[in-house]
Parts: sequence; C-alpha cells; structure tokens
Amino acid sequence: MRKILISLLGVVLLIPLGLCSRHVSWIPEETGDALWTMMVFCLWRMILVKKNLQVVLLVSLIHSFLVEFSQMVRWSWLVSFRNTFVGHMMLGQGFLWIDLLAYLIGGVIIYYMFRRIEGNTITVMNEIKARIIMMRAFLLLVGYLVVDYYFFAIFDVDALCGIFCWYALQSVEGGVVKGCFVL
Repeated sequence: MRKILISLLGVVLLIPLGLCSRHVSWIPEETGDALWTMMVFCLWRMILVKKNLQVVLLVSLIHSFLVEFSQMVRWSWLVSFRNTFVGHMMLGQGFLWIDLLAYLIGGVIIYYMFRRIEGNTITVMNEIKARIIMMRAFLLLVGYLVVDYYFFAIFDVDALCGIFCWYALQSVEGGVVKGCFVL
C-alpha cells in the first residue's frame, strides 16, 4: 500500500510540474518529456507494485518509446485525437529523436529516486545485467526502425509492440538475465 501511495503522490506532483514546464520559457522543452516519463513510471509502479523496479523502468521506457514512435502514424482519427488537449498530453504531437533521450533520462532519474525511497538493495551484477538488457532493447528498437523505414517505408506499430513483448519475455523468462528481475 505504501508503494501505491508514493506512486500516486508522484503522479499528483509530476502532472502540474510537467504542465508548468511547457509554459516557462527558460525551461527546455525536453524537461516536460522527461517529467512525462517519470509520471508514466509512477503509473506503472501502481500497477506492477509487486515487481522489481527494473521491470517497472523497462515497461515505462517501452511505453514511452512506443508512444513517441506512434507519432509517426498519421491515421485521421488518431491525428484528430492528438489535436485535443487530452490527446496531446497523452500521445504528443510530433516525433523527435531527442525526446527518446529525454525519456531515458527521466526514467533513470525516477528509477533511482524510487530505489532510494523504497530502499531496494540491488547487487552490482544485477545492475549490470539490467543495463545490458536496456541497451539491447534500445538497439533492437533502432535496428527495427532503420530496416523498416529504409527497406519497407511502412511503420507497423503492432509489429513493433510484438517484437518488444517477445524480447522482454525472452529476456526475463528465458533466463537471459536470470536473477535480474523478480517476477
């Protein structure tokens, strides 16, 4: 229950901070993207309360990256939803590579904040394994997009989601990072 309340407090604090960051001229725009991923982390923490923080970080980064890449999709109903305030806040407006870096930075910051708050102790070996998984997932994503964009010129969100879900399951359940995540 404590973890859920901490996460809920994080959401309540991060939403106004993110909205304010868009209206203050001296704050870089990417700050709002980092805060958005931090809020997504808190939401996923409320759902995955019994999971390791590394799992929550991985899920929230995949969620954030998929939302960013979905901005390349130009279906009329999706574009009209993005033109609303709620749609713009949930799904964004246009794809930018720099947003991926902001998501990564925001995710890492909130991960270490929650690790400190919740008092999780992680061995150095598990930390290294988690970083290797995150790097492999990111390289898989970049490789998929390069091949898809240059060779097929089609952006298929379902295939991208499938690849990431398969990769996450193989990494966690297949024993690639045995002992790294607690499921």
